[in-house]
Amino acid sequence: MTKPLFIYGTLQHVAVRDAVLQCHTQDRPYDFQSAQLSNHQVYHVANTAYPMIVDCVDGEAVGLCWYGLTDTDLSILDRFEGVNYSRVSVAVQLTSSGQLVEADIYKPMQHLPRGSDWHFDTWSETGLETFLQRDFHLDGVRTPDIG
Repeated sequence: MTKPLFIYGTLQHVAVRDAVLQCHTQDRPYDFQSAQLSNHQVYHVANTAYPMIVDCVDGEAVGLCWYGLTDTDLSILDRFEGVNYSRVSVAVQLTSSGQLVEADIYKPMQHLPRGSDWHFDTWSETGLETFLQRDFHLDGVRTPDIG
């Protein structure tokens, strides 16, 4: 069994998960638990409709631990995250129990231009369609325009 994946951005939305894995993920035996990652903060990647997570001493990133992923799922997710992100291990705290668990997370491998704070609920209402139309690609999310 693989470690859970801590998701803090677009993958929290079922429409994005379904598009990436090309199935109805609600019909799969996945489990999601609310969690947080201390000493991290989530920001928009400038000029995109997706986020990145960065180290931040006083920060706290909220998201979900995604349980039940297969090695095939993770390969697909690795490809989707693209050349700018890498999967690394972190210790996250489950909201319901306070338990610390080891999970993987996608972190930027290189400097990406930082935009404003990322808020999933706001993005769900105002950024989802832009992300799906402009930034989403199964072979890796669009690299930000740096200009």
